[in-house]
Amino acid sequence: MTDEIIENFGMDTVSENAAGFASSLMALADYVDGSVEKVIRKACIDLYRAIVERTPVDTGRAKANWMISTSDRDLTIDHDDGFSFAEINALIDEEAMGFSFELHDDVVIITNNLEYISELENGTSKQAPRGMVSVSLAEFTAHFNAALAGLEGLEPT
Repeated sequence: MTDEIIENFGMDTVSENAAGFASSLMALADYVDGSVEKVIRKACIDLYRAIVERTPVDTGRAKANWMISTSDRDLTIDHDDGFSFAEINALIDEEAMGFSFELHDDVVIITNNLEYISELENGTSKQAPRGMVSVSLAEFTAHFNAALAGLEGLEPT
């Protein structure tokens, strides 16, 4: 069933065409009657977690400062150094649990406002020589399709 939906709505070309992707999401929304919000939310959280997971750790500051939102909330948080893995994981979980998505949301923002995050993305760390965001974005189609496959009771409306 999921493969049929993906084939019918062109989800295999998500990363190639943003306008087509939006159109496919709207067609999918009509097909699954509201479940698309759950699919998009899960895919975005998976993407967020993948980016955070790939972020190199020295003091934990870079990992702790990733945020996800659909609004213009204050995204200038700058957590200090010295986070334990448990504290980082708690921050990540809190951020993910607080994320909501509705079809009228125009954008999903995954950001990190640290002054050196671009350097890390550009491969200055041996822990993440290929970056975090670009690698994770390249895998976004797989994240989205996995979220779609995880829907229970997916039936036409």
